[in-house]
Amino acid sequence: MVAQSGGQASLIGKTLGNYAVKALIGRGALGTVYLAKDVALGRPVALKVLLGSLAHNQEHVRRFLREAQAAAPLLHPNIVAIYEAGIREGTPYIAMEYVEGEPLDRMLRRRGTPLKWEAALHIAGQVAEALECAHGQGIVHRDVKPANILLDHQGRVRLSDFGIASLNLESEQEEASEDRRRAEVLPFLGTPEYMSPEQCTGRDNLTPASDLYSLGVSLYQMLSGQMPFEARSTIALLNAIINETPKRLSKVVSGVPDDVVRLVAHLMEKEPGKRPGSARAVAEAIRRLQQEDGGTSALPAALNSFIRDETRPRRMRADTPTPPRTPKPARRPLVAQSRRGTPIGALSKAAAAVLLTLSAAGAGYWHYVHPSNVAEAAPLVSSGVFSEESSGISKVTLPPGPWRVNGLHWVGRRPAVLVSMAGAPGTLAHDAWGWLAVDVENKAVLSPRGPAGPMLDTGYGSVWPGAPWVTSIPETPVEAPLHDAVLLQSREASGALATFAQSWDASLPHAQPLFSMAVAPGQSPWTSPGGATAKPDGYTVCVVLRDGVSGGDYLAERDLRDTAPEGRLVRLTGAEAPILRSSVRYAPDGKRVAYLREKSPLEQEWWVVSSGGGETNGHPVAQGKLHESAVFRPDGEALAVNLRLEESDRIRVLRVSDGGIEGDLGEGRIGDECWHPSGRYLVAVAADPESGKDQLWAIETSGSHRRYRLTRLLAGVTEGGAISRDGRWAVAVSENGGAPCLVFTDLSTLLFTA
Repeated sequence: MVAQSGGQASLIGKTLGNYAVKALIGRGALGTVYLAKDVALGRPVALKVLLGSLAHNQEHVRRFLREAQAAAPLLHPNIVAIYEAGIREGTPYIAMEYVEGEPLDRMLRRRGTPLKWEAALHIAGQVAEALECAHGQGIVHRDVKPANILLDHQGRVRLSDFGIASLNLESEQEEASEDRRRAEVLPFLGTPEYMSPEQCTGRDNLTPASDLYSLGVSLYQMLSGQMPFEARSTIALLNAIINETPKRLSKVVSGVPDDVVRLVAHLMEKEPGKRPGSARAVAEAIRRLQQEDGGTSALPAALNSFIRDETRPRRMRADTPTPPRTPKPARRPLVAQSRRGTPIGALSKAAAAVLLTLSAAGAGYWHYVHPSNVAEAAPLVSSGVFSEESSGISKVTLPPGPWRVNGLHWVGRRPAVLVSMAGAPGTLAHDAWGWLAVDVENKAVLSPRGPAGPMLDTGYGSVWPGAPWVTSIPETPVEAPLHDAVLLQSREASGALATFAQSWDASLPHAQPLFSMAVAPGQSPWTSPGGATAKPDGYTVCVVLRDGVSGGDYLAERDLRDTAPEGRLVRLTGAEAPILRSSVRYAPDGKRVAYLREKSPLEQEWWVVSSGGGETNGHPVAQGKLHESAVFRPDGEALAVNLRLEESDRIRVLRVSDGGIEGDLGEGRIGDECWHPSGRYLVAVAADPESGKDQLWAIETSGSHRRYRLTRLLAGVTEGGAISRDGRWAVAVSENGGAPCLVFTDLSTLLFTA
């Protein structure tokens, strides 16, 4: 027998078809929603079921399964995806995408205050995008309201519950008769407070304009904290919606731009024909309003500084404890030790001050730097689309947004790529930073760190000095603390520094820092964000620091096995001209470090210095107008560098020993992981003489420097050239319908021919 819970049979701990039920998410009038696991695919799902007498009522079952019929064809990042529906063991069910977050109505109740108009538009714009998709398939939702608008922890909005959606049936008469039969079961096809005037009159043939009215009511509520119509009875409420004019939004709440007020009024016109012509028109109007204010809405995750804080992870109400996430393989704990040999279980004073400052900054960082060393899996990005384009060519389309890819990095020897991204200038995401992780083997896109920046995070400047860069993740020993980890740095008001590690597929960094640096009186050391780089040994980091007295930049190494409380820093260079933050990199064997000093905007110098402090500064290998890309050849004896010329960029291979030129490879741009393991060739982005578009090329590094074109993309290539450690894959960035797209080329099928 199934245990009883709250008057209904509970499925927790049971299996329904292919789904193992784990916990209770919530209950509604027509269904109970559980968190379950798809046993075959190993993914979490939201399992909506009918239990008890409801499961035996044909009208209820028919209406329940109609939700799946309505929503299943709708493939859109702002619509909850339907995976499967049916009846198992007498229980009707719908398996759908699990969205880790909370409904908008719950968030509004918990806040108790209206949203800022920018955040409200951000949410409404995504709902409009979802409605555009539904209306394009001939589906009217009929129940747009905050309870059916889900906010995930990355800031994305999802429209759900198409249970009473109206489909284009074979005839309006059939639809009307079916609606009347359902009306005998439930008196209203919708929620009265959000229903359009025509819906209140019982009109059968509702148009998309009805959903736009409901969106207007939801937007009114988000902006004012009030409903446009309130009454003591349902009949009085319906009468008010049909006949009365709501109070102008500007008279209810201040600070909302007039154009936003007019948009809400336009959506809530009594006559359907007087409302906006389509959901697309609404989405475009919202984009224009955002642009006029100096920026556009960011990638859904880009507003996570607000929505992440507002949709804190909630515990599932379960008859048994909430199931833990699948544990990751055990990794060596990041624990420093004091001179007395006692493990520092808690943070050092400096690191604790960092975290307290970050917590008070209002950016939700204390939630981000979780007080636990338990790795939490990064959330999946459902809108990542994998496709096979041709023999040896695969594509992964990423979520669209006002951000640009600024780096690609393979994770050790794993078939996974970190996509470093930054907010585009002129948008609300400007100066934001973050990264996605693309697991090629499992065809999954993860969001370990959604973008956030100074326009979205209060106190951002006191947490991050600027936009950190994701640096190369070398192949390291599995037991090492830096194995497959991204390095993050932060500072607190006094200038103290702390460096954290975050697993490539985890959503939070380790709470305990790798090391921290105290501040001497009168000094204010500073670290270039993203300047921390992992050594291939997996135990050493190299950081860029600024001397608090001279103001010059210098490199220092820290061995994480050092037992000193704050860690002994080994200086590699003197404090001189600025060291560019993303330039620092180790040779594959870890014996040398390359770095770029900026003498002036028109003159830079590449230097190579020995690891371990055996020399100071090292020696220069290139001077002039240089890019931040310089990559050691696999044997560590040469560097591929990019020169900036007036009309083009050129690639040269230089000897590490004396800077002598081994080869001039011609025009092109290289990435941070451009060398094939054989050392025979590298990959670069260069113009195609035929189309004029940039494409990805393989270039021989000896002889006549022959080139082989790896891609033939209509949109061309914007970034790229990262080769996997096994030498099989080269990845580049293109565009697919305006969205960034990763292009994977199988190098084993595209080698040079004689």
